Amino acid sequence: MNAIRLFFVIFIIPTFLYSNEAESRFSIMLNGNYGTNWGISDAMQGSSDVFINDLSKDYNNKSFPFGDDDASSMNIGLQLTYKYKESPFSSFLSLNFYNFNIDKKLENSSRNSRVDLNVISITPGLEYLIGDVKNLLNFFGRFGLSMNIISGKVDYFMVTEVNPAFRIGGEFEIGCRLNIPDSKLSVEISSVLVATNVIGKSYNKFDISPPWPLNSRDLNDGKNPDNNNDAERNITFISLRLGVRYRL
Repeated sequence: MNAIRLFFVIFIIPTFLYSNEAESRFSIMLNGNYGTNWGISDAMQGSSDVFINDLSKDYNNKSFPFGDDDASSMNIGLQLTYKYKESPFSSFLSLNFYNFNIDKKLENSSRNSRVDLNVISITPGLEYLIGDVKNLLNFFGRFGLSMNIISGKVDYFMVTEVNPAFRIGGEFEIGCRLNIPDSKLSVEISSVLVATNVIGKSYNKFDISPPWPLNSRDLNDGKNPDNNNDAERNITFISLRLGVRYRL
């Protein structure tokens, strides 16, 4: 319920307060990247060797193995924006998909291990624009409340699906926009701080332990209550992305 209230406060209510059909406008943007997502939380900077060692003991993991040099990532997203009349503010609603993965050959084995972490994020929020949309160059900042579905897969001698988990987080973004003269098109580049699981972390104990096969598991980003040395796993990263915007 708190998430629904925040959605109305930062997206729906301002639209009614500031909208004017004659002078306000919608725009839509396609954005994305490949390889320019970097984990900044401890949980996103783990190594594959430590990850595999943890799994071989009790199927638990202190971190995700995306700190290795051969880890890769990608992002693709859509954003609908509504510009308010005579105001530097806009409301936006974005949909983004992020993937982090690592595919690494196991020691003393001919096969590879692969770990994937997927985030589907729906984010309503506000944008503050410096300059007019008629200017050649604008700078902007955005803030949004993100509602995230986090899932994944671990392929380490067996395939284990990570059950989808719902988490609430936030996004903080700064960037610049080049408005192409005599055109409805704009190109923008931005850097986004994405915190996906600020609210909703949990931990469920495993019913089995190695070497029994584990076909599915929970995300387990909360602290293990049976381990005083355990800590929450924050899925937080920076995303540098490029976007193409069309003003409707």
